[in-house]
Amino acid sequence: MVTLLTTTAPDAVLRAGLDALVTTAATAAVAHVTDGVAGHGAAAGTADLATGRLASPEHLFRAGSLTKAFVAVAVLRLVEEGRVDLDVPAGSYLPELLRDHPRVTVRHLLNHTGGLVDTTEVRPVTPADLLTAARFRTTAPIRLAEAALARPAHFEPGAEWRYSNTGYLVLALLLERVTGERYETPLGRILAAAGLGSSALPGTSPFIPGPHLRGYAWPGRGGARRPIDITVQNPAKAWGSGDLITTAADLCRFFTALFTADLLSRRALRELTTTVPADEGRDWGLALFRDALPDGRPAWGCTGGFGGYLTVVRCVEDPFRCVSVSVTPKSETALPDVRAFAGRVLAGSSR
Repeated sequence: MVTLLTTTAPDAVLRAGLDALVTTAATAAVAHVTDGVAGHGAAAGTADLATGRLASPEHLFRAGSLTKAFVAVAVLRLVEEGRVDLDVPAGSYLPELLRDHPRVTVRHLLNHTGGLVDTTEVRPVTPADLLTAARFRTTAPIRLAEAALARPAHFEPGAEWRYSNTGYLVLALLLERVTGERYETPLGRILAAAGLGSSALPGTSPFIPGPHLRGYAWPGRGGARRPIDITVQNPAKAWGSGDLITTAADLCRFFTALFTADLLSRRALRELTTTVPADEGRDWGLALFRDALPDGRPAWGCTGGFGGYLTVVRCVEDPFRCVSVSVTPKSETALPDVRAFAGRVLAGSSR
């Protein structure tokens, strides 16, 4: 049972931590913290280096693998309707795609225990992909999935844990096969149910539809590093594994709706939060990981990266509190810095 906390961190507390992130690791940082009843947002840094436009808490960004949580909810809704079974082979729904992986179940795809080769192992994202016209090309997700599925699995299904974007491309295809709709339609129903008025699934459009943070690549070394704007890029290669465009407030709204059982039944939520051992001291549920805050309390999390953008969401259940943080990183240390900041906010301090 989720208990809702009745106080939230003031904007000034959030802003202090965001200022530190911008000083060390990012050109812009936005955050939102909520107790499920009230929320506060803050921003720091420059949203557009060319114009000097400042970052705003309402700015859109590319959320990357946070998309996976939405896909997991869409699949679990089909489970609740009796149209999908978590523990049957996923090939029952997509036989032509998974013929070489007959023992991989839907659950294995959701919690990254299927052993499937990741699409990034088959087609690594190179600097040229981000810095040249290659980033505008439409890459059919099914072709990426087919290429990865043609490779032998890393291990037997269920034997280990290994993160794989391939599984979520397959799950998006499964959504289309079972519903007879484009993948964006069942996810769109989730956006509507959670009241996410600013979020969007862009399909093959390379643009972010509204005021947004601009994302940058930083080639070179040391003082020779100069930002190159890579905001406009085709997200089709990510699709169900990472194409969502959203805001910090919308992400908090989604996770609030999720953990207060507005999006799923209690039974389905228990499936989502049933974990297996993963990596770095984390356990992994269906699209979410669980670890501990510095004070020892268990917390749920999700991380997303997409060329020029990095996003972290963390939640604690009792009393409920959620923080979402997104930055446009300029440093390799951005991820641990953002994770640490989110953990401190959940613990009640930005310092």
